[in-house]
Amino acid sequence: MLKFKRLKNYQAGFTLIEMLVVVTIFVLLISSSSVLVSDNTVREDLGANAKQAIDFLNRAHNYAVNAYYGDDWGVKTLNDNTDCYSGTQAGDCLILYKGQAYPSRNSAYDEILLFDGGVYLDSTQVNEFYFERISGWLSTTTGELTEQALVLTSNIGTQTTVSTTPVALIYQE
Repeated sequence: MLKFKRLKNYQAGFTLIEMLVVVTIFVLLISSSSVLVSDNTVREDLGANAKQAIDFLNRAHNYAVNAYYGDDWGVKTLNDNTDCYSGTQAGDCLILYKGQAYPSRNSAYDEILLFDGGVYLDSTQVNEFYFERISGWLSTTTGELTEQALVLTSNIGTQTTVSTTPVALIYQE
């Protein structure tokens, strides 16, 4: 017959060091996943703002093609401007306007797309362009363009570009 010896110092449970190791592993996993989630959220916000800009540019093109109110329609990018007022401070925006030039527009027809939530326009970017009435071709006050681009940047430095071809094909790069 086999006899089993009983261990005298048998303890049930975990030691303090084992618990600290497990807690440390969980903290590392949770902190790394929160960074991934915040980066993903910023990218999604940047993509959503780019889609809004595409919709805004398409609206200007459609207004021009349909000769809405009998005129050309344009879009002006404004960086940290009081025309882009969002409650407490000036910001970045796109303004859809009626006419061939932003300074001579009738502001009663303006539509404003504000960029907030960590998305802004590149500060060196000064874009003003319009779509010609009926033809819908992309133009500027200085002549025809080969292509026009809007660069949107997130607060962590991620960028996306919304481009417009001369025939008003608007896409995100």
